[in-house]
Amino acid sequence: MNIQKIIDDIPKKAKFHSCIISSFSFDFHFFDLVARRQLRQKGIQNVIVLCDARMLDDSFGQLSRVSDSRPRDYTIVPIYSRTCFHPKLFAMIGEDHLMLHVGSGNLTANGFGKNHEMFSTLTCSSVQDPQYPVIVNGINYLYSKIKGSKGFVTQQLNWIK
Repeated sequence: MNIQKIIDDIPKKAKFHSCIISSFSFDFHFFDLVARRQLRQKGIQNVIVLCDARMLDDSFGQLSRVSDSRPRDYTIVPIYSRTCFHPKLFAMIGEDHLMLHVGSGNLTANGFGKNHEMFSTLTCSSVQDPQYPVIVNGINYLYSKIKGSKGFVTQQLNWIK
């Protein structure tokens, strides 16, 4: 599964403004050069990434060696856990549409391209849609991990509601 396939899965009529992505590991270079650009081309301006805190720390070390990219227009929230934070959810939120990708790929070039990963996609455009409760449960799970965060992410969450 590649990021372009996920972007291509967006229904033509759907307009999303925000997304919340969770991943065990994170590749700044891949996200800045590929994923973030494709999200912006689809009108998704408000991006929040949740990542395992230990793996994110490793990613910052990689960032200083291979790229001068720094998160400028998205927020990365480190998730601290006794074990690890490992879900791979990709939630997109719009005025009239919700979409949730649930899968196995991390937010890295390998996770969205080279590895053999799987994603299932759920979409809905009304609360009567049978997929609505599943999508909302996924989004609420992501919210629960951000709850209590400080900084710009609180403003980003207000934009979503």
